[in-house]
Amino acid sequence: MMKKTLLTSAIAALTIAPNFTFADDTELKEIKQRLAQLEAEKAATTSNVSWIDQLAFAALIEMEASANEFVDDNGKIDSENDLVVSTVELGLEAVVNDYTTATIIGLYEEDGDGLDIDVVTITFGNEEKTPFSLVLGQDYLPFGSYETNLVNDTLGLEIGETLATTSIVGVDVNGFSASAYIYNNERDGQDNEVTATGFSAGYASDTFSIGADYINDILSSDSLRDLDLSAVDDTYAISLHATAQLGDFNLIGEYIVTDTIEEAGVKSDLTTAQLEAAYAFGDFTLAAAYQVTEDATELLPEERLSIGGNYDVLDNLNVGVEFWQDKDYNKNDGGTGESLNNVAVLVAVEF
Repeated sequence: MMKKTLLTSAIAALTIAPNFTFADDTELKEIKQRLAQLEAEKAATTSNVSWIDQLAFAALIEMEASANEFVDDNGKIDSENDLVVSTVELGLEAVVNDYTTATIIGLYEEDGDGLDIDVVTITFGNEEKTPFSLVLGQDYLPFGSYETNLVNDTLGLEIGETLATTSIVGVDVNGFSASAYIYNNERDGQDNEVTATGFSAGYASDTFSIGADYINDILSSDSLRDLDLSAVDDTYAISLHATAQLGDFNLIGEYIVTDTIEEAGVKSDLTTAQLEAAYAFGDFTLAAAYQVTEDATELLPEERLSIGGNYDVLDNLNVGVEFWQDKDYNKNDGGTGESLNNVAVLVAVEF
């Protein structure tokens, strides 16, 4: 008898192809860090500033070429290739006063719906004067780490990344950080109510970081909110993640698990796990990763094995390549049982 999961026929229409990518939360962090760096440089070199001097601009452009295998309607393995402008991010930040900063980040993806305002926030706080902060606006929720040295987003990101209108209260003291937030739950059946909450806590130093995150409804994430799961109750999820930097050697690990999801009498515990190791040879970084999922038939592969690298060719110019193999769930579990090979090359420019 075929094993079923929450991923029924309604989910099949939204299946994530092997080369499908979301807006990378790590890239957004880099844009925000670049904005903060530019603001700090201006503050250090400017005494009598005008309003125009209080603005900082940063951008990211990514061009991606890929070749992917897939299973066609006849159950046979076929291949395809593509060349796309995978990501364009435009960031603008304004220092309104000593305790207020406004940020706008626009996102364009060639396979998307054109240029969208992805992030727009007002941040109250000043890390040099107070450990507390308040973020209001539309932003990616602090659930999950999703760090990687490879081209592809992690499988955890494809489940957990959540863009929402939110209010986030945070504190950061001597490497220890914590945040709590509420946000609009926009999944079907929730009527955009401010009913969802989350918490995050962690510690980071120059050599390692560790964190734990909780969200009370993972079904509101970007990839799950539009599925026909309106009859399913709020379903919490937990992310545990850690990194270690040992000289030129980098380790990344993350584990995401949901509460039991019961739909049409079927119970599932959606799970993803990632372990990645990377080594830097000067400007070149070589990385390998193993990822595994449970109860994600028709949504994610059961296993993904990746190897790749990236090279800082010039200042703010990076080229990355990744080879990966996706192993689908067995036919008894609702999958195809096939292993599919893929390759992607990414050219990224920041300024």
